[in-house]
Amino acid sequence: MKGYKFAFVYRGILALLTFSGLVFNLIDQIQLGIDEGQLQHQIINYLGYFTIQSNLLIAIWLTASCIYTKRNQDHFLFKPIVKGGITLYISITGIIYVTMLAGLWEPTGIRAIGVFILHYLTPLGAFIDWLIFEKKRAYKWDFILVWMAYPLGYLMFCLIRGPLVDYYPYPFINVSVYGYNTVMMNAVKMTIFFILIGSVLVIFNNLITVQLDDRLEEERIG
Repeated sequence: MKGYKFAFVYRGILALLTFSGLVFNLIDQIQLGIDEGQLQHQIINYLGYFTIQSNLLIAIWLTASCIYTKRNQDHFLFKPIVKGGITLYISITGIIYVTMLAGLWEPTGIRAIGVFILHYLTPLGAFIDWLIFEKKRAYKWDFILVWMAYPLGYLMFCLIRGPLVDYYPYPFINVSVYGYNTVMMNAVKMTIFFILIGSVLVIFNNLITVQLDDRLEEERIG
């Protein structure tokens, strides 16, 4: 029973922290919208960040896991291909922020707390959860093709919406500043990076043989 309780508590705390980070950033975004007289615009922009979407996905997954930990484990949400994809997205969120975006600004106040949670704490916590609890030897190479549908769709959405509203959520896809050639090169690099990190998840999943997940399964049955 200890393994089940640990997973429940760990995921519950991480879900609460992630939702808190999302709320902190939303509050800051709302305040910015009020100050600029563009509240609706700022809320839409908030929802358009890959960071927000990936954190929302993992927060929902963690919450669902706490609710259904001992039942309905055959639900689509708990399939390895789903958990792997969400882990990939939130991992990319953390890696890209730390390596490319953190040095571009210095958030303050409530935004700084939200940024720390969503870009550092949650990505690391989600990866640790994946490392400990995910069912081992369950990933296939064709998972990566499915995982890539969301980020590629997100990129297309940003490139279509960007010129219409003159706004891009991330500088490396800003066509107005860098032009389509540079942005497409950045897109290719990002695609390769997604595939690389996805490959790491597949390799790790199939190499790691210690299965705490098996003990959890025995406890559920028992």
